[in-house]
Amino acid sequence: MRDELDYLAEQKGARIHYLIGPRSLHPMDAKYIQKIVPTFRDSDVYICGPTPLVNTVRDAAHDVGIPKNRFHDEAFAFHGE
Repeated sequence: MRDELDYLAEQKGARIHYLIGPRSLHPMDAKYIQKIVPTFRDSDVYICGPTPLVNTVRDAAHDVGIPKNRFHDEAFAFHGE
């Protein structure tokens, strides 16, 4: 899927940041996000991931003043058998 995402980003002039590793390396709070996305506070945010990650990014967006209408999310949970 990475090839497809990279292709789409290139076509649209977008940038993708692949954050691989534990949350301790990528805390996803407002300070961390603004380091990798300096325009974070002026951005529309699209996030899909586990509920705790989505909630953390939502809090970061709120902390920098991103209004709710510019925050788009889809949360999911893993279910054991």
